[in-house]
Amino acid sequence: MSTTTEQPRRPLQYSGSLDGYQSFDLTPVIGREFPTLQLSSLLGDDRKIRDLAILVSQRGVLFFRNQDLQLNDQKVLGQKLGELTGKPKTSKLHRHALVDKKSQSPIDGEKKADEEVMVISSASAKNSHEAHKSSLKPLASTLWHADITFEHVPSDYAILKMVVLPESGGDTIWASGYEAYDRLSPAWKRFAESLTATHRNVRLMERKAMCID
Repeated sequence: MSTTTEQPRRPLQYSGSLDGYQSFDLTPVIGREFPTLQLSSLLGDDRKIRDLAILVSQRGVLFFRNQDLQLNDQKVLGQKLGELTGKPKTSKLHRHALVDKKSQSPIDGEKKADEEVMVISSASAKNSHEAHKSSLKPLASTLWHADITFEHVPSDYAILKMVVLPESGGDTIWASGYEAYDRLSPAWKRFAESLTATHRNVRLMERKAMCID
């Protein structure tokens, strides 16, 4: 009787195909901005899309300004980011567990919603957000989160496109969990590594309880 052990995958190597575009790091540990690169120009170049995915993994988040990328092309890019970095071809775009056609708003001028795209609207969510906020503890850290960690197979990558922006404010802020861990003392690291976390989403559990098949 023989057994085989699957070897861990080595990190994908960046080829440098995006080095010709203007870019700069926003902080030492997370974030990079490409102020002039149009993502639509990469759709026919798998090597550059693969490098784009690798940079996302290395820097945590990338920023692009004044994009002309349309919705369908955005979905193509999202699918390629996963496929070119090892996602099975049978795996399609992630559908958020809390999104369905009934709860979605029309997008990009279309008269129908898209279950593969989550519309985030401060106007439509204001009432529910205020109700949710009133039940939270008054700590600035309360609303910090990692997306859909309660799912067994979360999405590989996410693309957030700003369609309507306020004149000021409205910023989305990112933080590096890797950097937070690296700053822990050795004792706290050992303590953290001994713990097990169970992630769940109360809203999803409530919605499932209300569903009637």
